[in-house]
Amino acid sequence: MKHTLVLAVAALGLALSACELPEEDAADALDDAAGRLEDRGTGSAGPQAGGSGSEDTGGTEFTPEQDNAIRAGLDYLEFSGFSRDGLIQQLSSAAGDGYPRKVAVFAVTTIEKQGAVDWKAEAVESARGYLDFSTFSCDGLIEQLSSAAGDGFTREEATFAARKVDLC
Repeated sequence: MKHTLVLAVAALGLALSACELPEEDAADALDDAAGRLEDRGTGSAGPQAGGSGSEDTGGTEFTPEQDNAIRAGLDYLEFSGFSRDGLIQQLSSAAGDGYPRKVAVFAVTTIEKQGAVDWKAEAVESARGYLDFSTFSCDGLIEQLSSAAGDGFTREEATFAARKVDLC
């Protein structure tokens, strides 16, 4: 269910991005995206309108594809609770964003290095989402959060989340 909702939001985003924007609106959109990155304490994930493409925490050059994957990953993290593996899968799957796996892993690793994600907090967000529409035992929620067929959190992250939502 979560992935269906994510896909619906991603499709809406793609539909909206397909609309032509006047040049100054496109620049504003880039500035807004850069502001979201700065708000998360990440600095710039890539080129801004007229920028050099240098990431301001180390001078690393990102390709447009890498930059877009980083931005998409940050957007997903704002929208829903994702595990590291789940976010890589979302970014790289044909049903998701379709980035090459190598680019998806790069994006998630960059997000981690910039300190823009707390996987335990993401697990808690996901656990709360599950409990909003279903009931679970402590072990059942941990299994859902940590299994490959579920969210793909580590066992430690899943256990932390189950305790944080007072289920264990």
